[in-house]
Amino acid sequence: MQYKSDFTVKDGIAYIKGSRKVNGQHLVFLIDECNIDLVCTRKWQISKKLYVSSTIKGKTVYLHHLILPLSKKDKQNKLSIDHKDRNPLNNTICNLRKATASEQNRNRNSYGNVKFRGVFLQKNGKYRASIYHEGKSKSIGIFNSAIQAAKAYNAKALQLYKNPFINKIDTLTLF
Repeated sequence: MQYKSDFTVKDGIAYIKGSRKVNGQHLVFLIDECNIDLVCTRKWQISKKLYVSSTIKGKTVYLHHLILPLSKKDKQNKLSIDHKDRNPLNNTICNLRKATASEQNRNRNSYGNVKFRGVFLQKNGKYRASIYHEGKSKSIGIFNSAIQAAKAYNAKALQLYKNPFINKIDTLTLF
């Protein structure tokens, strides 16, 4: 089989050189080794928002949809494909899931003044934790530290949702 993409494999993960460059370096996207024949026989582009796509039979196809296709029933139930780690370059099977729009919104990057989902710094220097559920914001409590508030958010999210976004307490680096 002739491959159209440069790649290396390590520990079952294929690292594929993308067409897009940042600071002179090619971006790399990830797939499982078992998907090499499916993926590497095509040319792939990486968008400004870092989604990987190719043109197949005149139509744009996103890699995450090729790896984890949606059934007709999934589409009727308004499911889409979500990258669990919020990195659209990571298209490994364990990083993809079928999710509702609400589940995807819970997995979005935080845009507040603190790097934890559902945690906000108040003017008095304390941290407020809140969560959206059934279309409404619900207060969880006021805390002395962002980490305490993030832990409270995580506990409440686990109570309310079957696939919740969980704040990564050990690291503040979010994609």
